[in-house]
Amino acid sequence: MNILQSKILNLLVEIDSITHKCDAKWYLMYGTLLGAIRHQGFIPWDDDADVFMFHEDWIKFKNYVLSNPKENRKLLALDVDVSKCGQSMARYHDTSLEEILHLNTAYNEQNGVYIDIFVFDNYPNNEDQRRIYDQNLTDLLEYSHKRYSPSFFKEGKATIYENFRKVVKQDVVDNYIKTLSSIGEKDSDLVIQRYGIDHKYKRSFFGDPVYIDFENVKLPIPQNYVEVLNLQYGATWFEIPQNKALHVQNYICANNPNKFQITNSISKK
Repeated sequence: MNILQSKILNLLVEIDSITHKCDAKWYLMYGTLLGAIRHQGFIPWDDDADVFMFHEDWIKFKNYVLSNPKENRKLLALDVDVSKCGQSMARYHDTSLEEILHLNTAYNEQNGVYIDIFVFDNYPNNEDQRRIYDQNLTDLLEYSHKRYSPSFFKEGKATIYENFRKVVKQDVVDNYIKTLSSIGEKDSDLVIQRYGIDHKYKRSFFGDPVYIDFENVKLPIPQNYVEVLNLQYGATWFEIPQNKALHVQNYICANNPNKFQITNSISKK
């Protein structure tokens, strides 16, 4: 476990402690879940962490964090302050140590070390209601995303700069989220990640979190993690890839202990 991973692990342990205090469930997701199963910890070459919460658990977590401010901690999300969060997932930050994505230097953003938190909604069983959900999610992403939106990937549509210049209103975002979080049934067959209309999972995959070994601690994963990983990475997810996908090339200082404490002044150079 390298220096960056150790800082990320500290945040994961904090999230677990907070969720116990506010009676919220959470789960490891994506590469962090894959690492938990395949490596009993971080994927050795990985340098970030993803978790998810259902909407009702996210509300508990968010309210607790905002009501109990802690030095060098920051929670960013569209439903916390849209002016400071231009993407649909939330992030829990440790701002005492700084790492800068090359991409972020264009925006002069201070990130610290952080955990990506993906929020899941109940996806309606009814097809007409699903179309309403899909349209509202697409509209939310188009309206609120700072760096890119669905139309960013369509030739001749909005550019990264046009999106960045627009003024996004908190009440508009809050209304979108209110619709997305309430339109689906509490016992809906599917749940959907509030990140894109293709990120859907069977509710039966999750259940109560199961705690397993992760590095030197225990962290929660979905009950049917095999189906989740099959959906995310295909049936060969347990095999070690020959080409290791690194985020680290996108970091100015990810694992260099001599340059770990820096500020966004680098973005001005």
